[in-house]
Amino acid sequence: MYMVASGLFVYFPAIYLFFDDPIIHGPADFVAAVNIAYWSQLVMYYLFWEPRQNLVVDVVEVERGPSTNWGMWAGALLVCLGVLLVRTPLSSYGFDDGAAFAGITLLAVSSFRRKGRITLLAYLLIAGAFLVYLQFVFAGFGRLQIGALGIAIAAAVAHRWKGRSVKLALLLAFPPVLSYLAASRVAFSGSLNPNQSASVTGLESAIGPFVRFAELLHLEVDGRIDHTWFHTFFAAAVAMVPRQVWPTKPVGFGAELADFFRPDLIGRGHSEAALFHGEWVFSFGLMGLLAMVVAVGFLVRWLDSAALASSRISGLTRLDLLKIAALLILAASITDLIWGGAFTYVSRVGPRLICLFAAFLFFGWRLPRREGLPGKIRLNETDRLLRSSRP
Repeated sequence: MYMVASGLFVYFPAIYLFFDDPIIHGPADFVAAVNIAYWSQLVMYYLFWEPRQNLVVDVVEVERGPSTNWGMWAGALLVCLGVLLVRTPLSSYGFDDGAAFAGITLLAVSSFRRKGRITLLAYLLIAGAFLVYLQFVFAGFGRLQIGALGIAIAAAVAHRWKGRSVKLALLLAFPPVLSYLAASRVAFSGSLNPNQSASVTGLESAIGPFVRFAELLHLEVDGRIDHTWFHTFFAAAVAMVPRQVWPTKPVGFGAELADFFRPDLIGRGHSEAALFHGEWVFSFGLMGLLAMVVAVGFLVRWLDSAALASSRISGLTRLDLLKIAALLILAASITDLIWGGAFTYVSRVGPRLICLFAAFLFFGWRLPRREGLPGKIRLNETDRLLRSSRP
């Protein structure tokens, strides 16, 4: 997932800009930007991500029962809740997207971790929930959230399709999906600005962060950046605190970049992005990139290890389902982290995890036991075999 995000927001923009440069900013070190992203990725891969102990993992599926049934119902209810929250004040905090995104992820996990053949109806149910999200929850801004949701669903179903078929399908889907999202962006921004330039392609938000990162590298070499140190990361840590409660709460990295590059738009809610790499340069200088390698290396390794561990759970409780859904949300949203930095990641992931936690508090905590009939604890088949094998 990290490498997919790098391909989308580093290597694709670099190739695109080689043939056409529709974004005119200041001087930028494009070659240095590509090399930093490439070599840092290689270092992370060989120092932190390989060798893995289990390159091939057989996901343990569970019998259909109360837990997976609950997960499907809870997921569907969260999607409905997301639709209802669209026109409420909570939508300004992202809880409409958070509820729907978390619900679809939980629905996918609960459906695809069941034993037996997955019916066409189950696929249609998840596809229908995805369309509901697009039609009633997605507001037109933050198209990356659609991609993250698609990745979460693909990760949930990957073990159902042997080999690399899901990965291949995901990669083949990128060109048409990217083209569709670009066209929809042009139409959406055109509806907001009738005087929109004819040169707008809809790809600006995918290419722009790479351009800003290359600009930051040039400015850093010239000594024209006053480093903010841990300020942007502290802003990310408190991102979910309402500004009504803390009016002087620090702004995120995107707002700081906007004030730095576009001071003429201060106070208008303008935001910029310069990749996660750019946040480390903006905060600590070029040495910050070394710290980024360590931080991201350990983060991705932890997510990967957690994914491997979750695949071996032989009996899923309600809490297990929520943990796996939370893990998929954290992993799929790596795209947000690479694109916009820590504040973007926390502000988008936070509401999704809070909605999952709320679902557990209100509906899931009463039955923490393994699969079984209500009121009785029934051993699953794996536990029976283990016990029968004891001397």
